[in-house]
Amino acid sequence: MAPEEIQALLQESEETLFHRLGEQVVSRRHASLFTPPSVFELIEMGKKYFYDVRESVRSAICSNETIRKCLDKDRELDNVQIVLAVAAILARFDWLPAAQVSILSVILVRRGLEAYCKQTNDLGEQS
Repeated sequence: MAPEEIQALLQESEETLFHRLGEQVVSRRHASLFTPPSVFELIEMGKKYFYDVRESVRSAICSNETIRKCLDKDRELDNVQIVLAVAAILARFDWLPAAQVSILSVILVRRGLEAYCKQTNDLGEQS
């Protein structure tokens, strides 16, 4: 994933990102639908998928040393670097399609990794 692509995704609205994610979900799971889902339905599918995946990958992301360093208050990293770090972790999940990794990474970073990871304890388990 090129930094320019990440920067472009970071500029998109959250609604657009969820819409893109919904399109990815539909293309993988519902390729045989007779009636294509509406924009609203795609956004809702994207949100549901995001929330499901977010919980599944939380410990892997929040217990990762690179992510912990990214969250260190003394380090100055831009969002592109942080998205790349998150994407590298998500790419290890073989059940997660590559086309969705960048979108999920951008949403996680934009929503705040610090708050996301505060919902886990030091062992990477949910508290």
